[in-house]
Amino acid sequence: GQLVSAVRANRLTPEQASDNLELPLAAICEALTYYAENRALIELEASEERRILAEHGFPLEPKDLSR
Repeated sequence: GQLVSAVRANRLTPEQASDNLELPLAAICEALTYYAENRALIELEASEERRILAEHGFPLEPKDLSR
């Protein structure tokens, strides 16, 4: 989740992600491949986690700190 989000948000190549995150290139590639092959399941699990958190009253959005 977080690794893929960081790579996508920062438009990193696997090599750049490996350097920036100080992880082996093979681990980055494995995570990206896993995400690509299991995206629907990962998104379903994330959705279910958000639903459960909301059910228990946990805020899912940050508070407005502009004041």
